[in-house]
Amino acid sequence: MTHYSGEELWNIAASLLHSPDYSKRYSQYLSDIIQDKSVKILDTACGSGFPSIELYQMGFRNITGFDGNAEALELFKGKLSEIPLVNGDWRNINEVIKEEFDVLLNVDNSLPYMDSWQGENPMADNEKDVEEKAVGIIKNFFNLTKNGGKIIMAIAKNNDQSSGLATQFDLGEGEWDGHKVSAIWKLTYDWEHKIKTFDNEVKIDGEIYHMIGKSYLITKEEMADILLKSGYKKLEIIETENLYDNLIVGHK
Repeated sequence: MTHYSGEELWNIAASLLHSPDYSKRYSQYLSDIIQDKSVKILDTACGSGFPSIELYQMGFRNITGFDGNAEALELFKGKLSEIPLVNGDWRNINEVIKEEFDVLLNVDNSLPYMDSWQGENPMADNEKDVEEKAVGIIKNFFNLTKNGGKIIMAIAKNNDQSSGLATQFDLGEGEWDGHKVSAIWKLTYDWEHKIKTFDNEVKIDGEIYHMIGKSYLITKEEMADILLKSGYKKLEIIETENLYDNLIVGHK
């Protein structure tokens, strides 16, 4: 049985989630919010390219990508080299990036992985501590936002308590690096400790692989409150019709 890293298994699932049609729909929502294609954008969780590449292809050419995962950034560079990329941590982003931006992006439900993705920080296990960690990061983003600028956050719809205690998402089938692949996300919820556990079950040429991880349970309403406590004003919660995420916009 071939060994695949957790990052590879995640990228396979992400490739199925971020189908051309889904990526187009998601990027159109962002484009409608940003409107002006000349603005200076910082994608604070650009990963391997979504949605920065799609926005670039739509005409938003003044984009900088930032991410804590060097492997993902290498994948990004292989897809599009015109967007400058910065590797770093949200906690010291103000030390790495000194300029201000008209628009900051933190989409694709990225913030809830603030401690768990790289596994370098202990996870909080209560609402107060989760909020405190999130506010600390968003204040850093606030410092990089121009006066009159905005931040666009995205929180998964399944982060709502109406999702219950367990759920499952079938991401479908596709091709990845010459292999036939499919993926299912199996999610379980611990609302008391504000933690969601996911089993990213990926099938590659008939063999099943698992990537187990955790993220925080932050609802869209809680995210809006975090933006307020971090300094942003005039908040908008945009409930999307055809995306996995809802969008929260804060203005400076």
